[in-house]
Amino acid sequence: MAKKSVFVSFDFENDKRYKYLLEAWDANPKFEFVFADETPAEIDSTNIGRIKAALSTRIAAADYTLVIIGKEANKLHRHS
Repeated sequence: MAKKSVFVSFDFENDKRYKYLLEAWDANPKFEFVFADETPAEIDSTNIGRIKAALSTRIAAADYTLVIIGKEANKLHRHS
């Protein structure tokens, strides 16, 4: 089965375990679950335009976008 590329949007501080679980499923040959992760590494910038451009490029390159919404999703980010 060909891997589909997936952009995973998630709160790293609070929901990274779910993202890691997806990676573990992909690595486990006993699961019929495959994906090619298109999520970027941390974007080292405070420029909102640059961050949006980097994310938009990765989202556009992916076949799917998966949004992980945890219980902290509606709280303001500490740097906002």
